[in-house]
Amino acid sequence: MVSIDNAPGERRGTETGRAFELDEVLAALHTRRRRYVVYYLQEVEVATVKELAQKSLELEPDGTDVQATDVECRRQRLVHGDLPQLATLDVLEYDPASETVRYDDPPAVLDGILHVCKELER
Repeated sequence: MVSIDNAPGERRGTETGRAFELDEVLAALHTRRRRYVVYYLQEVEVATVKELAQKSLELEPDGTDVQATDVECRRQRLVHGDLPQLATLDVLEYDPASETVRYDDPPAVLDGILHVCKELER
């Protein structure tokens, strides 16, 4: 079992504690699509939204025959939902003007969770 300890004086499950941070990270990664985006960003650190759309589709179990319409549909989902949500939770940095995404200084708990998820999804 994994133990998540709060800082001294903090109660488990409070919004200021690490348990809340864990809840936020798990909520941010609840879809495979979002995890695939973050897996790719862990490798390259910076990518365009279009690149993330393409690569995240290729990681899908049936991602061998990715069409341009699929990439555009995925790009729209990323732009209007996933990327702003992940940025709000400090999982990544997203610049809508340049459609650039950066994986930089994510929450400490994120790397361990992603490692486990990636192993299970292979």
